[in-house]
Amino acid sequence: MVERYLKAKNIPYDKEDITNNLPLREGLRQKTGYSQVPVTTDGITYVVGFKPTQLAELIKANNG
Repeated sequence: MVERYLKAKNIPYDKEDITNNLPLREGLRQKTGYSQVPVTTDGITYVVGFKPTQLAELIKANNG
């Protein structure tokens, strides 16, 4: 859902698979308190799950 949302808004993104990447998964857990996906971030703010309102705020904060 998040990928579809970002594509529909023409927002570029990088996708990381944490399935077999323990350091990345552990880092995510330390930063967010969660180890679930999807997580959308600009490196400062983290949106865990598909939350359109929060995603829109994140996009607005980064794209004016």
